Amino acid sequence: VVSGGSGPAMRSAIIGAYFADDPERRLAFVLASSRLTHRGWQAETAALAVAECVALAIQRGQRPEVNQLLGCLRRLSDHGEWQELLRRVESSIGEKQSIAEFVRTLGLNRGVTGYSLRVVPVAIYAWMLHPGNFRKALISAMNCGGDTDTVGAIAGAMLGASVGEKGIPTEWRDDI
Repeated sequence: VVSGGSGPAMRSAIIGAYFADDPERRLAFVLASSRLTHRGWQAETAALAVAECVALAIQRGQRPEVNQLLGCLRRLSDHGEWQELLRRVESSIGEKQSIAEFVRTLGLNRGVTGYSLRVVPVAIYAWMLHPGNFRKALISAMNCGGDTDTVGAIAGAMLGASVGEKGIPTEWRDDI
């Protein structure tokens, strides 16, 4: 269906990790995975963004610098809505806004919706704001309410790619 849902973005982190060193196959697999269920440019762009974030984290062994990351994300779509979201991310990072403050700049006063162009920017923002702090980034993002399982899954994938297993709180890994 033509949809801007976030399902493809939830599936794309593993594709970004697996094809971290193969951008052509990463693109092809993310688009194929997205188009299984969603054909909207929003869902595809959001899924590509997650895959690119994870690939960059794996390539660098940590979260990339903000300017490098935003440059990569800007190239994914020239659509005005996507570019405006990235401007908001950049501005909010510059102002060192909390994740909750960033969410409010998106007009999400009742929590993060499941729309891919809300979920993914919030997950990316959490990752950018607290790059080495898995616990703080994840809890802060999920405390915004709304579609917390989706925000948590996407932010957790990006954070995990950056910090590795040792960066995830031990008590969260126990019994897995």
